[in-house]
Amino acid sequence: MAYQTLAVSEGNFKLITDTINDVFYLYNIVRKKYEYISPNSETLFGLKPDYFYKGKSMKLIVHKEDLQLVIDANTKVDSGEAYDIEYRILVDDKIKWIAEKSSPIFDKYGALVRNSGICRDITLRKANAELIARKNKDIMDSILYARTIQDAVLVPKKEIAAKLKDFFILSKPKDIVSGDFYFYKETKKGVFLAVADCTGHGVPAGFLSMIGNAFLNEIITLNENVTPAQVLDELSDMIIKSLNQNRTDSESKDGMDIAVVYFENNTPFIQYAGAHNSLYVVRDGELNDHKADLFPVGISETGAVAPFKNNTIKLQKGDALYIFSDGYADQFGGDQGRKFMKRQLKDLFVEIYAKPMSEQEEILDTTFTKWKGDYLQ
Repeated sequence: MAYQTLAVSEGNFKLITDTINDVFYLYNIVRKKYEYISPNSETLFGLKPDYFYKGKSMKLIVHKEDLQLVIDANTKVDSGEAYDIEYRILVDDKIKWIAEKSSPIFDKYGALVRNSGICRDITLRKANAELIARKNKDIMDSILYARTIQDAVLVPKKEIAAKLKDFFILSKPKDIVSGDFYFYKETKKGVFLAVADCTGHGVPAGFLSMIGNAFLNEIITLNENVTPAQVLDELSDMIIKSLNQNRTDSESKDGMDIAVVYFENNTPFIQYAGAHNSLYVVRDGELNDHKADLFPVGISETGAVAPFKNNTIKLQKGDALYIFSDGYADQFGGDQGRKFMKRQLKDLFVEIYAKPMSEQEEILDTTFTKWKGDYLQ
């Protein structure tokens, strides 16, 4: 009965291995010969089972660049270790990719007697992987070039430093291209500064940042007497029209949160307007939060579009001003994985405001990195 059961099992096993596309083999390590190999070895390798039963090796068709890999794997299994490798073979002058897994078989005394293995054709998978890798490279090259263009649009810090003697710009984009951007423009009468945070992340937000930067330049160039609030009104109108957000069938709700500050030459006054993005002024150790209007530039989810409020602020010597996006305060981290929060950011500004701006940038950068830890940005 035992022999009959074994015969049935072996018959079922042979039926399975004869019909699957993969090639199964059983190799006697002691006798150095194949005991079994699937008939479809001819389809996969271009070699009939008799080729293997005669003691010939498949190494003759292995690609020369992968031959050592196969030799090392055979040596490995001969010492009682399993292997899992991928290599190329040449069949009718065409390259095929093979995935092979092999495991040692021991007798009841622990002696190594055989190894069993299975070979699978993965040529199509490899071709698809290569195609995907090539497309990913093309996409990545395009995104990297987009970053080059985005960086070129921003006014260099060296040019800003000719006018502003003590400032910093801390920029830590989450993605290669960013929806956050800073803006600087000089006029005959003063200087416009802005920090904007566009809807979304990555490439879509990067596109919007380019549009926003171009519109800001156009608005101020055409009217150097424009106020920050008027800048935001016109910017909002231009984004709504350019993205067709005023159409009833439009699904676009893209826009930006932005703070705009205008420094007029030879006066102690500045003007400020904001869409969600506040202006902080720290004076004598106290922080004054000049709050923004609670709607964005462009059409919001609620559809709210309203004139922005213009604020005039008198400065004193020693004041420190900060405009920013929400990335810093929204960063998860710390011991409990919570957001940094604006309250903590305010306290940090108050703590460091009297230091040189370059030192403040370093402190903010170090604090952010430490807070983030292993959390995603």
